[in-house]
Amino acid sequence: DLGVIRKNAWRVLRLVNQLMDFRKIDENKMLAQVSENDLIEFTKDIMQVFERSAEKREIDFNLFSREANLRVWFDKNMIDKVLFNLLSNSFKFTPNRGRIHLSIEKDTSNSMSPFAKITIEDTGIGMSKEQVKHVFERFYQGGKYGIKGTGLGLSFSKELVNLHKGSIDV
Repeated sequence: DLGVIRKNAWRVLRLVNQLMDFRKIDENKMLAQVSENDLIEFTKDIMQVFERSAEKREIDFNLFSREANLRVWFDKNMIDKVLFNLLSNSFKFTPNRGRIHLSIEKDTSNSMSPFAKITIEDTGIGMSKEQVKHVFERFYQGGKYGIKGTGLGLSFSKELVNLHKGSIDV
């Protein structure tokens, strides 16, 4: 029982922190504190949080990249929140014995500094075209699957990616 209480308390704390971060974004007071990091290693560390759930639910959960490491500039705290949110959604909507694959590619279209493209694909229930149109709106919940959420995660992720001069799409 205490484990459930602790888990729910952490969920409430994360939600309150997201709301506070939204406020900072609205007030243009949130800035990315970037540093050069290995995105491959960083992503693997985040994936470890989900490994147990993947094993328990027999989900094929893997990272694919041609790069052994990829050094790019990003705010570790922000990108952690983005990846954690996207992976949480994938696990929420992917059935047992499904698949969640991440891929990371180097994008050298900008000669000044390499960018990265992160793709997350899963065998989840998917979204209708109408849901896709609204998925990054605050408080939007596709909602007909019986799975509850706040409707903040994807909107928040988009804001954090925008602060990195990046883009996110479905």
